[in-house]
Amino acid sequence: LLYQMKNNQNGNNRQLAGVVLYKCIDKHWQKIPQDKQLLIKTLLIELYSKETTKLALKAIAHVIMKICKQTLLNKEWDTLLDIVFANPSQYNTEQQLLFELNLYIISELISSSMEYLKHKLNDINNILTVAFSMGNTTMKENATVCLGNLISSLEKNELLHFKQFNNVLFKEIGNFNEKTIHRIYETLCDFQINSLY
Repeated sequence: LLYQMKNNQNGNNRQLAGVVLYKCIDKHWQKIPQDKQLLIKTLLIELYSKETTKLALKAIAHVIMKICKQTLLNKEWDTLLDIVFANPSQYNTEQQLLFELNLYIISELISSSMEYLKHKLNDINNILTVAFSMGNTTMKENATVCLGNLISSLEKNELLHFKQFNNVLFKEIGNFNEKTIHRIYETLCDFQINSLY
């Protein structure tokens, strides 16, 4: 499957290989020897940085997120961090999907390995600021989910980095669907509770 994702000339076939691989991760990942896991991670990061077909890129991102759920973040993922935390101001309209996928991955990493990301709080702040400043409602919804995961993972003193997003959420609340509005209220409550204790 990885061979097809890397070498198949047809973007639809690369996407299909990624979808099938995604479905295999839960069942097989823990059975794979660690040295092979490292090779897979390295290849996926390479593919993520080079893929030009949108649907294939999305499939790769979903495989990476699935693996993130299975393993703790460590130095093996540092190259991935360099990619997803690249300067967010560099993204133009055509690269919006890549930025959105980076946001998805960051949200997953926050859920599974926040301790390893503590040195990235300023970068996360910058990415969320850019995401909320975009006109795209989907992007803002994804940023809300990411912010919710983040706030429930931080200590009181760390929350100060993200205090300005209280006002952003209140301002944007009328633009979202019911599910996201519910998530916003949860996030605001978490922010207030975690700031008190």
